Amino acid sequence: MAHLPGGPLSGDRQPGIPGTATAERGAKGAQRGATMDKREEAKRLLNSYLEMLAKGQDLHWDSDNRAEVGEIVDLIIDATRQEIAAAMFGVIEQWKREHPE
Repeated sequence: MAHLPGGPLSGDRQPGIPGTATAERGAKGAQRGATMDKREEAKRLLNSYLEMLAKGQDLHWDSDNRAEVGEIVDLIIDATRQEIAAAMFGVIEQWKREHPE
């Protein structure tokens, strides 16, 4: 298995080192909850694997690529949340019809 950027020995993964992405996410995550931490972790992991593949093929990988991957993750999560909310609304509406007050 290949070691990815941000692995266990990298400063990026050390939550106590001020100024690292993980420390900043930890501070923000405490305010916004665990969902944001998972979202940011998904972006980091997907970017790491895609960057590794791109560089292995001698392709250019930069901040534009990282931003687009982040946007893709956001879109997937947001669409999933909307579908879950719509499904829950449907279940609630059906229950209300079946159990009028």
